[in-house]
Amino acid sequence: MTGARSGIIGENRSRVSLSLTAGLKIIVSVSILVVLYFKFSSQLPAITSVDIAAIIFASAVLLLQPVLIGIRWRHVLIAYKMRRPIGGLINITWVSVFANQFLPAGVGGDAIRIFYAQRSGVPIKSSIASVVVDRVVALVALAMLLVGSIIIVDGLLDRYIAILLGLALSLGVFVVCFLARRLEQPLPRKLNNWPLAIKIATGLRFMLAILNNRINILIVFGNAIGVHLLSALAFFIVARAIVIDQSTFTIVTVALVLAFVQMIPVSIGGWGLREMASVGLFSAYGVDGGHAALASILLGVAYLIASLPGAVLWLFAFKNEEIAKPPLG
Repeated sequence: MTGARSGIIGENRSRVSLSLTAGLKIIVSVSILVVLYFKFSSQLPAITSVDIAAIIFASAVLLLQPVLIGIRWRHVLIAYKMRRPIGGLINITWVSVFANQFLPAGVGGDAIRIFYAQRSGVPIKSSIASVVVDRVVALVALAMLLVGSIIIVDGLLDRYIAILLGLALSLGVFVVCFLARRLEQPLPRKLNNWPLAIKIATGLRFMLAILNNRINILIVFGNAIGVHLLSALAFFIVARAIVIDQSTFTIVTVALVLAFVQMIPVSIGGWGLREMASVGLFSAYGVDGGHAALASILLGVAYLIASLPGAVLWLFAFKNEEIAKPPLG
């Protein structure tokens, strides 16, 4: 009885902790948005001036992202000898994209993917590894795009610093590839006296299995770049719709930074943090805070619209518990 009671108490504490964390992140998002509104309300364009067609077009562009991410995830799972139906993985991804709108930025949707992947028959070890690797690949792809765009665009960061960041990123990729090759070989016998070291090495070997197939990793990496460019295209569409008259490269660079910022898990769905970053970045190019904040808000609306199929799938999952199965036909 004591053990059961302790378990219930621990579970209740965990729920309270999660609720408090989510509540704090909601406060962060709402507070930032309120502050931005009162500071730049006089500069906000009239809502009636916003082209609805542009929002619909941006949403249509973002509808492609869950499909591409689901395809990418399948290629990552192949590295772990798991071949799941692509339709089921896209379904799970779409649900996670919808969940990301209301859960702590970035990581909330990953937990959804791990949960439903396990329910679909993927072992927990492979579920966690595939989602973590998928996230890391996406971050590396975003970092490379950011470094390249910052080198091209003036005003955001000194080019020499950008070049140094690019070199550091390249060195990091080289070290990871070297480590993956080294772990393919038998572990030194002297590690037998270090069980923890063996566990770490074994775990890393499993995680880095994605690098064993060059064609597969190129597909995964190219896919990640494509997903980020879709975000940049959607932002470009809404920015132009409210007459932010900056160069294409400038808007794309800002969009890539926003893609990174909204992954930081201190807000709900990136709201607030993304708008604050947009205001700060565009201010370097003379764009007023009202237009900069509205562009980011419209991007958030487009993300929300594009995630709605995930809401339908989620409701279907709770009703029929078949979210991980591919759609018929």
